[in-house]
Amino acid sequence: MKLKNKTIWITGASSGIGKSLAHQLSLAGNKLILSSRNAEELEKVRSDLKNPELHSVEALDLSDNSSLFFQAQGIVERHEGIDVLINNAGISQRSLALEIDLEDERQLMEINFFGTLTLTRSILPSMIKRQNGQIVVVSSLLGKMGIPGRAGYAASKHALHGYMDALRTEVCGEGISITLACPGYVETRISENAVQPKHNSGMNQNIKVDRTTRGMPPEDCAKAIIEASEARKEEVYIGGPEKLAVIGKRFSPKLLNKLIRWKKT
Repeated sequence: MKLKNKTIWITGASSGIGKSLAHQLSLAGNKLILSSRNAEELEKVRSDLKNPELHSVEALDLSDNSSLFFQAQGIVERHEGIDVLINNAGISQRSLALEIDLEDERQLMEINFFGTLTLTRSILPSMIKRQNGQIVVVSSLLGKMGIPGRAGYAASKHALHGYMDALRTEVCGEGISITLACPGYVETRISENAVQPKHNSGMNQNIKVDRTTRGMPPEDCAKAIIEASEARKEEVYIGGPEKLAVIGKRFSPKLLNKLIRWKKT
């Protein structure tokens, strides 16, 4: 299925991968719904897209669990016939497991897992009714493994994989596909905006992690996500050599764990 002349809802669209997805998908004649917490930044993105009048802004806070589902339902009703939902919004972590507050661990789960779950559930009934639709989830290679300083983040992504794998089996006869896109290092602001300990632990979120600065451009990542979505792939790994860690995790987890510990030191 070519992502052309479709109605596509993108979360986390104000920067990074989401912004790149918006630019590329607008060039293909799609009608876009752009969401994130920052309505002002979303308007800037919308104004720079091809045919900006076709696209709309719907500000959402995925951490607002008290009203998110009703907000999402309203968006689905206002934009009848959404073909694709791209769950891209999320936050990362730069803190050791014993240094992060439990409330911050909950925030990671609330945004990355429950926020994605809520939007997906809000749109599925309309897709099932039409017997057509696609859910794309921008996860991470850390949905397949864990590394130091990302315990809560990895847990939230692992949860997404388990849920979406199960959901895929439930809707497979309803004309709906689910794609899990798992990027490695991408050059975005994810490290600056990451959750970190409230005390000084030496993991300053305002300094980009070196591997992130050397990551793939968000435009390349967005292109790979679009290609995987058009092919209706169930799962795709995106990035450089770090993708090989997924193979290592599957066939030699002990060796991979040793390498991760060695990298830590």
